[in-house]
Amino acid sequence: MTTSEHAAGSEPDMQPRCPRCNYDLAGTLEQSEHCCPECGTHWTIEELTIQYEAQQYIARNPLGLGWVFMPGFLVLLIAPIGIMAGTTTFLMTLLIATCYAWYRIAQWARELHRRSFANGRTRLNRVLYVSGWTLGLVGLNAAWIAAVVGGIVFGIVRFTGRGG
Repeated sequence: MTTSEHAAGSEPDMQPRCPRCNYDLAGTLEQSEHCCPECGTHWTIEELTIQYEAQQYIARNPLGLGWVFMPGFLVLLIAPIGIMAGTTTFLMTLLIATCYAWYRIAQWARELHRRSFANGRTRLNRVLYVSGWTLGLVGLNAAWIAAVVGGIVFGIVRFTGRGG
């Protein structure tokens, strides 16, 4: 098996790219020294294969902003149900929704991390990775604040008898 067959695997459409500058490395696979002629980055066949597999995974599983805002929306949606049922149920519902929200944010961040490894534009992807965590946590914290403030207001209205 030649080096290019090993790099391409069973995928005929694989176009090896430099992990750093995204330069097309198709003509350099047969060379003994694996070095990008554009930027000088040394690479291995395994790195190119992992990069290609990550790109294929991302192409099949696109990311969206729903991954960022869905957890906070979920907390806001579930919290009123817990508030109406009582304090203990409210706290348990909020805890369960928050755990699920953390899980989804972590999944989204993992996919962003995989995406940042999949192409050469790592600086931009690091910014997106940090922004994704920040947006997810800000949305989750805003939902927490809204749910807790709503619970307090609902409790005051309920116990003072001022509600309709």
